[in-house]
Amino acid sequence: MNAVEFGLLLPNSSPHAGGVSIAEILALARRAEAAGFESLWAGDHLVWPIPNLDVFSILTAVALKTTRVRVGPCVLLLPLRHPLLVAQMVQTLDIISGGRVIVGIGTGGERQEEFETLGVPVSERGSRTTEALHVLRRLWTEPRVTHRGRHFRLVDVPLEPKPLQHPHPPIWVGGRSAGARQRAARLGDGWIPAFVTPDMYREGWDDLATRAAAEGRDPGKITRALLVFVSAGPSRDRAREGAANHMEGFYRIPFERFARFVVFGTPGECLDRLFAFTEVGVEHFVFILASPNPRAMLDIFVEHLLPGLRHP
Repeated sequence: MNAVEFGLLLPNSSPHAGGVSIAEILALARRAEAAGFESLWAGDHLVWPIPNLDVFSILTAVALKTTRVRVGPCVLLLPLRHPLLVAQMVQTLDIISGGRVIVGIGTGGERQEEFETLGVPVSERGSRTTEALHVLRRLWTEPRVTHRGRHFRLVDVPLEPKPLQHPHPPIWVGGRSAGARQRAARLGDGWIPAFVTPDMYREGWDDLATRAAAEGRDPGKITRALLVFVSAGPSRDRAREGAANHMEGFYRIPFERFARFVVFGTPGECLDRLFAFTEVGVEHFVFILASPNPRAMLDIFVEHLLPGLRHP
């Protein structure tokens, strides 16, 4: 098995809504890079109970304050944006970061208000995402693009300069549905679902690998990643309480609805649960610090979880 890699989803809620400050976000980014994390990410919501800062602005700031770590959205709600705008934003970030971008994309759908506000039918989010992925790849690799699709139309459009990475920045497809697995199998360089158990991950990957082979692709070249909430504490009860407070505040739904997808407990208990994911093939974790004190939780990761995961 390849060495497991680690990413961190940085908090990007507005400080005016109880989130951390820009200075604190950048301090977390520098701490994570110094500790050996391989990737740093920011989430994306436009209409949400807790206001969020713009994902690409946060990532640009992080890219300028780091030197080695990969950066990217996890996940960008692709159907809410025109692919030409996304292509330019990713291209710019890749140039600013020196070729360190990974593009995590998803269809969204947790809150219908986001789609209604932007005039995008929720029923079209899958088809818009798939079509946008095709357009993105062409814009990043072809001199000029003409595309007449169901949702988007471009006529002889250039995009210069191209991203630094060739043929383009890696695209990791989020989602656990059959549609998401098909997009990852056909168009993705990685798969990064969330809210899955180890058994669900194994079953999902087996299906994705079959789909990739049917597309003539080598499943071994698709990165197997996982976005996962983690809360480690001095006791299982304390860790559960921290995770529940954090997630209920963000999603506004009872913790019991997704408790089985969250890794929480003492550091040892968290390690056991994370090992269950590596056993079913996860190669790159992206951790969400389910805690009101992300710096303290990051310290627990650095001191207890990462060493155990790197040297089981």
